[in-house]
Amino acid sequence: MNRFRKTIAAQIIAGFTLLIVVYGGISLFTMSYLNHVREETRRIRLYDVPLLLQTQNLAEKQEELWRHISNRTTHDSSMLFRLSSLRGARKSVLQRAEQSAADVAVLSVQDKKISLLLNSRLKTISRAIDSTDTMYNAWIDAIEAKGHEGFALITQKERNILHELRDLALWQKSHVWETVHNLEDNADNARRWMLYLGLAAMCVGLLVTGWAIWTLRPIRILRNAARKIAQGDYSHRIEEQGPTEVVDLAREFNVMGAAIEERERELVRSERLAAVGRMASVINHEVRNPLASIRLNVELLEEEVHAQQEAYVLCRSVLSEVDRLTRITEEYLHIATMPHVQCSDQDLDQLLHETVAFEKERLLQKGINIHVALNLKHSVYCDASKIKQMLVNLIRNASEAIGRGGAISVESHHRNDTVEITIDDDGCGIEPAVVAQMFEPFFSTKSQGTGLGLGVARDIMRSHGGDIIYKDSKYGGACFVVIFSQLEQESSQKLQKSHTI
Repeated sequence: MNRFRKTIAAQIIAGFTLLIVVYGGISLFTMSYLNHVREETRRIRLYDVPLLLQTQNLAEKQEELWRHISNRTTHDSSMLFRLSSLRGARKSVLQRAEQSAADVAVLSVQDKKISLLLNSRLKTISRAIDSTDTMYNAWIDAIEAKGHEGFALITQKERNILHELRDLALWQKSHVWETVHNLEDNADNARRWMLYLGLAAMCVGLLVTGWAIWTLRPIRILRNAARKIAQGDYSHRIEEQGPTEVVDLAREFNVMGAAIEERERELVRSERLAAVGRMASVINHEVRNPLASIRLNVELLEEEVHAQQEAYVLCRSVLSEVDRLTRITEEYLHIATMPHVQCSDQDLDQLLHETVAFEKERLLQKGINIHVALNLKHSVYCDASKIKQMLVNLIRNASEAIGRGGAISVESHHRNDTVEITIDDDGCGIEPAVVAQMFEPFFSTKSQGTGLGLGVARDIMRSHGGDIIYKDSKYGGACFVVIFSQLEQESSQKLQKSHTI
């Protein structure tokens, strides 16, 4: 799961998910706002406006009743009939207003509080109107008895009710106008917020688009790197950073580039060695035999002039140079015969023991101690002569690096599915700048070196399916690790067949 979060797909999905969430949030907000406006409009249409009209109608009925009472000086039967009709109409309008005020299904919580106040005022007015019934009955009885008691009190009461209803109508009208203004403000706010949110959504969309382009940028880098490889720049590498897929592709791309670069070097190296091999055949025929004759004659001459110290020293110098030239011709000859290995089951510890015994006397003459620790119990399928040659090259290389004195350590051991031989010395080691080139043919830091020893040693191991690697020695000098990757005879036979083909 953590690996998926770092992929390009996950990042693009996250970006577009954010975009969808933003647009979804804007849509929900817009719908909620419009729904709020719709509810307010519905409340105004179904509650506020009808109730306002009924309140105004009630105030008009009350005003008509009060004018009828206050403008009549005679109290005949027509006046009483008209008075009864007006009171009945007022009662009917009041009941409808009370019913409308009680219908709070379309109201919000805050509006319900206002409705409770309105209902309270209507009930107060209703009680005041109900209280006039007794007064009217008493007054009518007084009229029949030819009296006028109570009329002034009724007139005052009706005037008070009229003032209450006018105040209620004005209050209700003010509330409706305030609601309408709020509705207009909400509509303006809705338009403003929709504009702002639309711009925000556009910005988010642009950011997500930019994020997608930025996320896909490493793919363009991979494409440019592939073009450079195609143009022959095998040393070009890509930084292994970014999304998971890009890191994996960059890693594989770098591995591929390194493999191609290594193969290119190996091709050049193989061409060089092939030329050296052809030259070695000529050297072996034209130079080695004369050197053998020269050595034989100088040895005979050495016996004749043994008593003459100066002539004897000169003969020894000639023999030393002849031996050096012979070693060089042998190294070139080994290159010419390199691809041809004849493998069989060999006791690697025994080969190490024989090689160390062969070199031990020469090392002791230089004051070099050699320590051997052999820990193998399995045989290795290899060419014994080539392996000995490889070991001799490494041991001599170590002895030349440390000069007189010092020590060399040779160890063999198992590591996983491989067999390893480590050859350590306590010399001065190898400079980091030299390590990358020390296996190249003809590269040498020695004044009289041919630059073939390490290259020949590694070629021998590679012809056996193994390798030689360098690392710093635990003794402070150089350490070469010889790796045999094949232990079973069957696998090694297959490897031998592939080299033979």
